[in-house]
Amino acid sequence: MRDNVVEGIVIHLKEARELKDTKLSFEETIRNLRPIVIPDREGGFREIYPEKGLAFVLEKGKDPNVPSNRVTQIIAEPVRANYLVIRAEQMMKTDPERSFKDVQHAVLHDKTNGPANWMLAKFERDRGDLINARQHAIQAVKSDSKVPQYYLTLVSILKETGEIDSAFQFLQSALPYCKDYPLFKSEAALLQGDLYRLASPPDYSQAVQQHLSVLEVVKPYLRSEQQEVRVLMKKQALRAHIALALDEAKLNTENNGESDKAWQSLNSASAVADNMIKKEQTDETPLWEVCICAAEVALDLPNLKEISPYIQTLKRLSSKLVRAQGILSYSVDEIQWKSGKALMDGMEVYSSLQKYGLAIQCGERAWEFLQPVLGKRPAGEQIRIANQLGQVGRLCLESFDNKEEAFRWFDKSLKIVSDLDKKMDTETGAKAGLMLVRMSNHFWKNNQQDKAISIAKQAVELLEKGNKEGIVSNTELAAPYTNLAMMYKKMGKIDLAKKYAVSAKELQ
Repeated sequence: MRDNVVEGIVIHLKEARELKDTKLSFEETIRNLRPIVIPDREGGFREIYPEKGLAFVLEKGKDPNVPSNRVTQIIAEPVRANYLVIRAEQMMKTDPERSFKDVQHAVLHDKTNGPANWMLAKFERDRGDLINARQHAIQAVKSDSKVPQYYLTLVSILKETGEIDSAFQFLQSALPYCKDYPLFKSEAALLQGDLYRLASPPDYSQAVQQHLSVLEVVKPYLRSEQQEVRVLMKKQALRAHIALALDEAKLNTENNGESDKAWQSLNSASAVADNMIKKEQTDETPLWEVCICAAEVALDLPNLKEISPYIQTLKRLSSKLVRAQGILSYSVDEIQWKSGKALMDGMEVYSSLQKYGLAIQCGERAWEFLQPVLGKRPAGEQIRIANQLGQVGRLCLESFDNKEEAFRWFDKSLKIVSDLDKKMDTETGAKAGLMLVRMSNHFWKNNQQDKAISIAKQAVELLEKGNKEGIVSNTELAAPYTNLAMMYKKMGKIDLAKKYAVSAKELQ
């Protein structure tokens, strides 16, 4: 009892009873629920059903580290967020979906619980829900402003939302709490380097310096006698080499150079990944992460000899990792999304190198991974993929004159826009509108006039909204007006042709 309020009920049993017999009385309440077993203050253990606020107190066994199977007390109390968090942590790798539900439940019962908000933020970030991830990460920092991992998670989310100035500010607040912990210190340097690369204007040289500093921080621990420490620090080294590859690719583009430092950094990352897989017996996600990065690097530095082995490895590993669901540090959705996105980048790289057949193959494989998960992603990401599907269609049409395949890809792209409908904000809608302008032209040129006009009208609707808010220029809006004027004129619908011609002229 606290403040004259009953907080729980404790039933003391006259004699200890077998746990399995005691639980029979609660069968309806606890059926299909997974308990946690934790030590209590008396030196024994408690078997707790977190979502029911039910606990069985177990008497001390012969081995102080092993719970007995005999119950001395039964406790009924309010649902406690901390117990749900403990179970969520235990099930993070074996059942991530259940773990996610537990932390949601925990926050529902205690909105200010730091660990619950922190874990929920990480789950939501990985699922692409950055708005809610940001909210829960901020709440975690508010709950305890001295926990470095809360800050670092928030910074990583702000990095993804593009709030670079805010991310820098929170990172500065985190640094005093990170400096005595090599893992957190290396994580802070990784993030700081990323922020320099993503800043406006970017500072690629500072990004390189920060990411190089990570390698210095982790170096003493790469030969630790403790495998857990070695693996953690090798993972940080891997991420540093990957980040350096991205830095060097951007720096090379900025300087109009022909440096191969980015590919050298990727080769170093591959060596670390290979070491982790062979020496530490990790799964193959480290090498998969390197391949994901290679596709992004190749967008800035297209090189057929360098990128092709990475793309082939990515195709092989992605399918293998999806089949290995439930035992990896990534969810199946994450593997499918990141693999598909990287293969779409590979499509663009091959296209820029005029390897159109390889580009289409990459697009086809990318879509296999993206199709099951695309609808779960934010609208902006979906429209980016819709644009890339349109690119595959254009390659089929313009490079191979395969109209049937081309329009199959165009229809996939159009369906994404149709499914999003009113879910797009004005900026995303404007990007969709510009894509639709190009798409309508393809349908018109291939004698699908009615569909071409329908797509052009949809483009007009989206671009008009963007024009009102200053996102879309008059020139961009005039394009579909002009196209519609031409289309209606050729169809003999002179009044409609004049209407759109006037609208286009007013924008000049």
